[in-house]
Amino acid sequence: MGPDLGERVEWARETDVEAKRIQRATKKFVKRVVTNTQNDCCFWLVSLEWAKQAPGQ
Repeated sequence: MGPDLGERVEWARETDVEAKRIQRATKKFVKRVVTNTQNDCCFWLVSLEWAKQAPGQ
């Protein structure tokens, strides 16, 4: 498995220019490929998983 979140954040802070380049490329890709329907579905699935983790569930 890859690096944990803390390592990724540290890398992004240390390599700001490269991290921003990756961010711009990702945003461009998402605008071109991901549809509103796909985005809504993803949001719904994340919300469902989040609700499963809620206390008392």
